[in-house]
Amino acid sequence: QRLEGFPTVIYTQESMEKQRKVIRSEVELDEFLNSVDKSGLLQMRESINFGKDMILAVSSETNDEVGRKIKIRKVHEDKEKRKIVVEIEEKKPGETCNPEIDKNITVDMVKISKTDWEIDFDRVIKVEECLDD
Repeated sequence: QRLEGFPTVIYTQESMEKQRKVIRSEVELDEFLNSVDKSGLLQMRESINFGKDMILAVSSETNDEVGRKIKIRKVHEDKEKRKIVVEIEEKKPGETCNPEIDKNITVDMVKISKTDWEIDFDRVIKVEECLDD
């Protein structure tokens, strides 16, 4: 289940690495939110019961231009391997685009039922061309 307010874009001057996180507690959630948004403006709009749920969180590295997106497209179980596969789709502007320069990172989070299965993150990058009218 996608969390309210996500995916989102955070404008920052910080240089950050991409993150893939399995969040199992309020403390881990706070650490993730603070790591992607030092201003403290990014907040959860709903409460999470970590007794029965956990959060899958992804963020991009710092982008130089506006127009990039990240989204958890699909979460599915591989029952034979006892594994949860998280499909992440990242979109970036193509050659025909003239994106505005403004450093940012993109973030997405979904809630799933608590599990002790291994969690794998797979990323697909798509290029979106801009159309001139």
